[in-house]
Amino acid sequence: MLSIIIPTLNEEEYLPLLLTEIKNQGFKDYEIIVADANSQDDTVKIAKSFGCKITEGGLPPKGRNEGAKIASGDLFLFIDADAISLPVRFLNDLVENFKSRNLSVASFPIYPQGKIIDKIFYWLYNLWAKLSQSFLPHATNVILVKKEINQAIKGFDEKVKFAEDHDYVKRAKKYGKFGFIDISPVLVSARRFEKDGRLITYLRYILAGLWMLFFGSIKSDIFQYRFDYSLKIKNKIGYNTSTMYKLPKIKFPTIKLPKLKSGKLKLLKPVKSEFAKFSKKQAFLFLILVIFTSSVFGFLAGAISGSYFYWEIKDFFSRLNIEIARPQKNEEEQSLYTFQEQAIVNVVEKVSPAVVSIIVTKDLPVLEQYYISPFEEFFFEPFFDFKVPQYRQKGTEKKEIGGGTGFIVSEDGMIVTNKHVVLDDEADYTVVVSSGKQFPAKVLARDPLQDIAILKIDQTKTITSDGEVSFESFSKVELGDSDKIQIGQTAIAIGYVLGRYQNTVSVGIISGLGRTIEASSGDFVEVLEDIIQTDTAINKGNSGGPLLNSKGEVMGINTAIDLEGQSIGFAIPINKAKRDVEQVKSIGRIVYPFLGVRYVLITEEIKEKNDLSVDYGVWVIKGSQGEPAVFPDSVADDAGIKEGDIILEFNNEKITIKNTLAKIIMKYSPEDEITLKVLSEEQEKIISLVLGERSS
Repeated sequence: MLSIIIPTLNEEEYLPLLLTEIKNQGFKDYEIIVADANSQDDTVKIAKSFGCKITEGGLPPKGRNEGAKIASGDLFLFIDADAISLPVRFLNDLVENFKSRNLSVASFPIYPQGKIIDKIFYWLYNLWAKLSQSFLPHATNVILVKKEINQAIKGFDEKVKFAEDHDYVKRAKKYGKFGFIDISPVLVSARRFEKDGRLITYLRYILAGLWMLFFGSIKSDIFQYRFDYSLKIKNKIGYNTSTMYKLPKIKFPTIKLPKLKSGKLKLLKPVKSEFAKFSKKQAFLFLILVIFTSSVFGFLAGAISGSYFYWEIKDFFSRLNIEIARPQKNEEEQSLYTFQEQAIVNVVEKVSPAVVSIIVTKDLPVLEQYYISPFEEFFFEPFFDFKVPQYRQKGTEKKEIGGGTGFIVSEDGMIVTNKHVVLDDEADYTVVVSSGKQFPAKVLARDPLQDIAILKIDQTKTITSDGEVSFESFSKVELGDSDKIQIGQTAIAIGYVLGRYQNTVSVGIISGLGRTIEASSGDFVEVLEDIIQTDTAINKGNSGGPLLNSKGEVMGINTAIDLEGQSIGFAIPINKAKRDVEQVKSIGRIVYPFLGVRYVLITEEIKEKNDLSVDYGVWVIKGSQGEPAVFPDSVADDAGIKEGDIILEFNNEKITIKNTLAKIIMKYSPEDEITLKVLSEEQEKIISLVLGERSS
């Protein structure tokens, strides 16, 4: 188990972001421990809402130690609360890398959510930590360590006032292997720079590094460490806020020279001081650090002064109507990925092998054209040559008549797509995987209510030299939880666009939830309820493809577009498909509870237009083509429900626009006994019945 330990003090702004990121990682075996230093805001309440263990903390060294005391895992991850964004599969990749390198303690890159100068500084620091990992371990305030190593060094030294993470890994290295894991960086807040000032913060870090190199761990308040950056509550746990924005005054050891007596000269003996104890290795490291520091500040000074003089000169020439063109960015600079772009690239690389194209073919008659004379039966030889064209069948020919997209949900080749893609029983379906290999597909089931179908392709069978039979596994997608979708989050679509462009990617956001639309494809028309709206470009051929989140999880099945608008697409929530997949696996078909009524959902507009007495429930009426309101011999028919009745409640749940009958009935199974509250001829009555079955 992985124990994630977070020291906190007034972290209500950042803690929920980190906890959400951890929860969305998809990592299975973990616990979260929050060591709180008597927060005066909602930090503890937030932690409890996420199911975290809570313990009393203090400054970070104490908080981490207290968290470790109650931890159940064999690995500890110490991380600060302002780590606001974790890369996709971060926890999985971190633990796998840690174990594969046989490490005992490790750190990894972080980057601040700040200005470009902050990212440059941290890039240099991460580079130094990576290069020096074998001889001078550094931590980036996030540490992964084995439980036994933490116990061996007795945790963090609570006497250390600043840079306790460096002291920790330095001591831990004596008991096991230290490594800097070079994976995608964790994004942290830039609050330290924003509150204390960048120059002061940078100088504090650099001077602290020099101090630790020559004098050891920092056990005094010389660098004025600050824990609570909320600025709402001051001086709660012992830091001195009066000197928070001053540079530290470092007192180096004084060197006392021997006094000379007048008239007598003596040879000076070697001066004994702290500096006399430095080894050649320390001197070499000091030289490297001085060069590194000089390079950083030289670069910063050049960048700041160059920028300043550029704008001054530009302003001068602009008054003379002379424009200075800025140098164009080269291709390498323009191709630098942002974190969001990299996340999208990662998703596409991860999911594309499991997205397939579906080609629909059918044997169609081949028609031959020929000509006849309409007067041939009256005259053997007509006076003029007049003929009309006729057609006759001359065999059949297999032709491509359509296509769509699907995605593999099991290693043995089960595929989810739209029902309207594979609606024709007489057609043949071929699946093309990302490698270009083709497989004949069989339709296992078509959902009777949703635009969902389940296909199956067979695995490639191979026989080894030993005569053993093995089957090649297919890449599969990871299904998310569509109940957790939020409006505004990133949405990524992959599909076989226009039947020509395989695995085309488009990106947008979730625009709306809980939509109801009437979708059509040829003669096939159906009403879809409670579906997702997105502005992600969905074109013909995208039908049946996955709509993904930024973690690469399938949120929905792309199914329809609004031709009257622009960038208005719709997807079926993936939780509906999960149910179908499980039923096909277990019983070989898709079944639904069936009531047996046609209806419209009552809104305020429908109530006023039809002079109804209530503004909620469903109104039992005929179909648009005159179909009966109540299905003959259905359970509703047997229970006495008739046209014009209004069903108000289903098993004591009120039917509303947000809580529709379709949504409520999906909670039940065929043969379940339920009760209905029905308004019939202005009289309310309770009807008990047993739900019927509707299957694929």
